[in-house]
Amino acid sequence: MTRPPAHYTFATLIGAMMNAAAFVTDVALRKVLKDNAGLGTEATRAGIVEQLLNRHFIVRKGSKIMATELGADVIDALPPQLTEPGMTALWEQALDEVAAGRMSLDDFLQRQTGWTRNLVSQGTQQQVRIRVPPTPACPLCGGKTRLRRGEKGEFWSCQRWPECKGVINIGGTRKKRPRRAKSPESKKN
Repeated sequence: MTRPPAHYTFATLIGAMMNAAAFVTDVALRKVLKDNAGLGTEATRAGIVEQLLNRHFIVRKGSKIMATELGADVIDALPPQLTEPGMTALWEQALDEVAAGRMSLDDFLQRQTGWTRNLVSQGTQQQVRIRVPPTPACPLCGGKTRLRRGEKGEFWSCQRWPECKGVINIGGTRKKRPRRAKSPESKKN
């Protein structure tokens, strides 16, 4: 019985980004990725992973990093050209051509613009299904809440803010009670 590959840890994910050539079958593109040290740079890889965490595309479960439903839905919705490391290799190859003077920057940008327009055109004809997890109800008015980030962590706040001050603290460093909305009469006194 074949086992699925182990989940990434932070270190193994960074390693996979560095060695992205291992995931490319085209020999020429694999060489470009090897020559350019994979996806991102040493200075940007950790930031890329943190951004994926902050946008809830991936989560940490213990030492493992796993895709969320949202992350999986986004990957499924994107065309393969945007989810495979070979595209990065093609861009790097074109940028090398610009650096060597064999292609002008205008030509590079024109190709990128045409490629992007083509993808957008294809995307407008595609149906995208992204599952949005339910949000907790506001503790004060029972309305919908929105995930927000504050200096003490993530929290849910009422979408009717500032009229309703309902808050559910989920990622803070200290516990707070939900704030009570003042009645119109108490504001007059």
